Amino acid sequence: MPRLPEDIVRQRVVNELRACLDSSRHTIRLEEGALEKFPNRVWIELVGCPAMVRRGDRVETSSEHRFLLEVPRDYPYERPTVIWATDIFHPNIMLPSEGGFVCTGLLEGWTSRSTLLGFLQGLEALLANPNADSPYGTASCTSAAQYLNAQRATPGRTPQLSRTSG
Repeated sequence: MPRLPEDIVRQRVVNELRACLDSSRHTIRLEEGALEKFPNRVWIELVGCPAMVRRGDRVETSSEHRFLLEVPRDYPYERPTVIWATDIFHPNIMLPSEGGFVCTGLLEGWTSRSTLLGFLQGLEALLANPNADSPYGTASCTSAAQYLNAQRATPGRTPQLSRTSG
């Protein structure tokens, strides 16, 4: 795998983060010294992206979410890592207590031409359009998939949540 000089990688990350800020309403926060060493740790707060959140036996919508994006030294040839940090009820995003991993083809299909902005836009689309047919195998993701599938089967009716899941 090719490897770019660190200063080139760092500048690309800065430029891509700037593009994210210029093209979205989201907040991007860098920890002190985040770009000085790898992996670069970038906190991103999504604003205005509705997604389901489970509160006890109810499913509500939250429009603010937060995740950690870790950019590796071999970026862009190696994909970034995403760790979800806020509550979510989604078949393709694990709760923080389950690892916070995000199941998305955007990372699996990552190439050196992929960008952080493209990934961020894809993540917005995933929040709006969960894939209930391919959930992670965790309790919360499976429960979210069952909930969405029940909602599809009986439009206009709120499905019941299992007390033992999620």
